[in-house]
Amino acid sequence: MPEVNVRQAMVPEGAEILENSRGTAPGLWIEDAGRAVVLLPGPPRELKPLFREQVLPRLERRVSGVRLYSRELRVTGLGESHVEQRILPIYKRYPEVQNHDSRRARRNANSFALLDRRRGAGKTNPE
Repeated sequence: MPEVNVRQAMVPEGAEILENSRGTAPGLWIEDAGRAVVLLPGPPRELKPLFREQVLPRLERRVSGVRLYSRELRVTGLGESHVEQRILPIYKRYPEVQNHDSRRARRNANSFALLDRRRGAGKTNPE
C-alpha cells in the first residue's frame, strides 16, 4: 500500500470515521468537552458531498435553532458619524439591530486601536 494511503488510514483515538464514497481518504468526526472537530479530505468533489451529507446534519442537531443573521452595508463618501445619524431611526425602531465595526489589518493591536478611536469608546480588544 502506498505511504499516502497508510497515512489516510490513520485514525486518532476517539475519532469517528466518516465514510467517503467519492474517494479513498475518509473524513473524521472528533468530539471532546462538548466541542466537535471535523477533518475532511481536500478535493472539493469529495469534501463538499461529505460535508453536506454527513457533517451538516450532525452540526444541525447540535444547535439550539437560534441563528445569527447579518447584512453588510458598505458606504463610501460619508463619515461613520453621518451614517450613524441616518440609520439611528432603525436602531430605535428595531433594538435588536446592532452596528459592528470591522477592519482588515496585519496586526490586531493596530486594528483594535483604530476601531476604538472610530467608536470613541473604551478598549475593544478581547484579550
